[in-house]
Amino acid sequence: MMIILQSFLFFLLFMIIHESGHVIAAKMMGIPIQKIGASLKPYPHLYVSVSWPHSKFKKYTYLFAGMALTWLIFALAQINAYWGVKSLLYGLIIQIIVELNPFHSDIIIAIVTNRKAFKKAGYQDFKSIYKTELEAYHFSVLWYLHFSLWMLAIVMLLKMT
Repeated sequence: MMIILQSFLFFLLFMIIHESGHVIAAKMMGIPIQKIGASLKPYPHLYVSVSWPHSKFKKYTYLFAGMALTWLIFALAQINAYWGVKSLLYGLIIQIIVELNPFHSDIIIAIVTNRKAFKKAGYQDFKSIYKTELEAYHFSVLWYLHFSLWMLAIVMLLKMT
C-alpha cells in the first residue's frame, strides 16, 4: 500500500515538474502566461494556458518543454538505477504513459494545431477550431499509429518493472 501512495506522490511531483517546463519555456520566449491551473476534463491534469505563439519554433518549444524535463529526469533516474527507490520508477512510468497518450496530450495539441484549419484561421477562435480538428484527428490513420506506438511504449515501460 505504501509503494502505491509513494508512486502516486512521485507522479504528482512529475506533473508539477512537467508543467514547470512549460512555464520556464514560456517565460524564456516571452510568451504571455494566461493561467496555471488544474482541470478534470478529459481526465484530472495540471495545465499552463498561454497566448498562443504564432512562431512554430516557439509553439513546439513551449509544447515539448514539459516532456523534455520528464525525459531528462527519466534518463538521470535510469542512469542512477532510480536511486534504489522503486516507487520513483513507477511514478515516472505513469507520467510517461500520460504524456504519450493519444487522447489528450502535448503531442495531440502539436499535431492538431498543425492542421490546415489552424493555418487558415491564424489561431482565431482557437477553442472551436481545436475541437473540430481534434474530432477529425481522433480515429484517423495518424491517430491509430499514435495509439499503436503508445501501446508499444506502455509494454516497454512495464517490462522495466
